[in-house]
Amino acid sequence: MLTLPSEETARRLHAYFADNGFTEAGIGKLVGSTSPPLSQNRNLPRFLDLTRAVEPGPVLVRLFFMNVPVEQAAAAVLPEGFRKACLETGLLRLAEGRYEAPMLVVPHEGHYLVADRNPHLHATEATDHVLGFGPSARALLTATITRPVGRLLDLGTGCGVHAFAAASRAETVVATDINPRATACTAFGARLNGLTNV
Repeated sequence: MLTLPSEETARRLHAYFADNGFTEAGIGKLVGSTSPPLSQNRNLPRFLDLTRAVEPGPVLVRLFFMNVPVEQAAAAVLPEGFRKACLETGLLRLAEGRYEAPMLVVPHEGHYLVADRNPHLHATEATDHVLGFGPSARALLTATITRPVGRLLDLGTGCGVHAFAAASRAETVVATDINPRATACTAFGARLNGLTNV
């Protein structure tokens, strides 16, 4: 599981993602979609073709958005400090000369959401799967009342998308879930996004 980064490390990670096109707009421009590839859509080959360049943006998209391993030599385009911070926090692991991301990192409206990779959902141990930002979460966001409040409860927080969206209008957001992996992902995402009231 993930290790919570220090506030300074989280700021540096967030800044590097944002400064190198790992944003909704940047990913949309690169691969034509802001949703990670799915086997039923058969869009992974096209995504792979569009992210061939050994540059920070495409490498970040392959690792964190597509969950495709990247050879150590290609990943060297990312700064050593960034790679080290990702290894220390669990965002990356290095095995057999390749970096791989065990979790999805998906940008959404200026925030980064951390969730399980889609193949994990179909594994036998998937009872604790942390869903990413899918159609049901998107639909709920559009139906949510958005007036300012003092305290807000996000019950069944998952990856924290609703908690993060509410952070700008609530003094305090309490995000809870029966799945401890979900609250760990939300805590990591809150730190990564600099949200001190979640």
